Amino acid sequence: MPYHCAVRWLSLGNVFLRVFELLAEIEIFMQDKGKPIPELQDEIWLMELAFLVDMTTHLNGLNVSLQGREQTIVDLYEKIQAFRAKLNLWIQQISPNNYFQ
Repeated sequence: MPYHCAVRWLSLGNVFLRVFELLAEIEIFMQDKGKPIPELQDEIWLMELAFLVDMTTHLNGLNVSLQGREQTIVDLYEKIQAFRAKLNLWIQQISPNNYFQ
């Protein structure tokens, strides 16, 4: 059961991506309903949301690549190690607060 819940949580990345793509439309809709969302004007909040969307998209990609038939444990291990290397690279890139690399 806990494994199933964790895997289902990863599919939320697709929901995050779709919401992020529709932010302008969501903002217009909520303003028309008289319930504006102040976070949609907050640049820091939007950057954090973009980061969340980006990371869950990468996690979803890893999750999908680990599924399927005819994969050996060596293949799966290499995919996980490659993802860990990417994480370390991303950490190095954002550590000095340089987000334009």
